[in-house]
Amino acid sequence: YNLGQRYPLYFAVLSLSLGVALLFNSRLVMRFGMGNMSKWALWINCLGSFGFCILAWATSGHPPFWTLMTFMMLALFCFGILVGNLNAMAMKPLGHIAGMGAAIVGSLSTTISVPLAILMGNSYSGSIYPLATGFAIFGAMALAIYKWTGKNKNTQRR
Repeated sequence: YNLGQRYPLYFAVLSLSLGVALLFNSRLVMRFGMGNMSKWALWINCLGSFGFCILAWATSGHPPFWTLMTFMMLALFCFGILVGNLNAMAMKPLGHIAGMGAAIVGSLSTTISVPLAILMGNSYSGSIYPLATGFAIFGAMALAIYKWTGKNKNTQRR
């Protein structure tokens, strides 16, 4: 997009989206719960990613910059909601070994995410296709895993 000197400004705007999400989450998590906040963030991220993926394919991999910024702000806002809540939910049963639990959760999330990020990064072709497709596919996978683990959790309680 040839942003040149303006790149740090746009990067900062995207970072603000993440910060706003963290503040938003801190105000609403006690009211709606970590599970509900995570579920809605996953759904919004997944639907937004598929919408942006369609737009990327419709524009031959070069959508207007404002649509990329809008999508990335939405995605980072959702990530801001998801990271804290999902980590807290993963740590909940590990309270008695919190240090070890944090190390395990961090190691697992890094071990899973790095190869996927490398796959997306190596797919770069000068267009937005890999980013849009990756966000859509991995978003759908995250939602499916979240729903599957929720079903298993509910079945175990009975």
